Amino acid sequence: MKADPRELLTRYFDASIHFANWMFLDLTFRYAKDAIDVASIRRYRAGQSFDIRVKGADVIVAVSAKRNNVDADDDGRGWLSSLLPLRAAVSSGDERFPYFGWLLGVQSGEIRDNAREPARPAELGLLTPALETFIDIMGLNVNLVAAVVEGTRPPAKIEGNGLDRWIGTLDDREKAALLSRVARGDGSVGPALMRRFRQQSGPNSRGLPLRTAAQLRARAEECGG
Repeated sequence: MKADPRELLTRYFDASIHFANWMFLDLTFRYAKDAIDVASIRRYRAGQSFDIRVKGADVIVAVSAKRNNVDADDDGRGWLSSLLPLRAAVSSGDERFPYFGWLLGVQSGEIRDNAREPARPAELGLLTPALETFIDIMGLNVNLVAAVVEGTRPPAKIEGNGLDRWIGTLDDREKAALLSRVARGDGSVGPALMRRFRQQSGPNSRGLPLRTAAQLRARAEECGG
């Protein structure tokens, strides 16, 4: 393909996955600038492995990886649809996908040994089907993943009474304005509320120490036996 895949994404699509010669994979999502917390996600930048850039009114989030063992019989159909939940999760303030993008940088050597984790995202120890697919497709080492989630606290359910109580604390005028936007078909209200809730009240792993890239690599080797 002669066209730049990311340029096509910016002009026409919200998500794309591109692979060349079954060796290089590039997963890219496009967002409106106010749809995600750009400053928070930028913490996970890792060279080519994970990048986030503002382009006009859009934000481009991209994860890239080199693979040596891709099944040539797999034509990639269904890959993007299985990964789309990751795009929605980022809009809702879930930073596990950016974290695993940073972890690809650790695996590829783009992250220096003494660099510490940018953060331990909420629910890091819970791997959704979309995250498991991402780990498989992008070739993220399972022992490195095991090292990362080791010692994380069991995630609490965000959607339970805690969310209801938090919404109850919002100002009545704000709640009325939000309901009016929902009634008018504004689909950004739910993700925006979830981002705020995660930032203010959601489960987190902040009490756990941040580890260096060297510590994670060493622990991955131990996990591999």
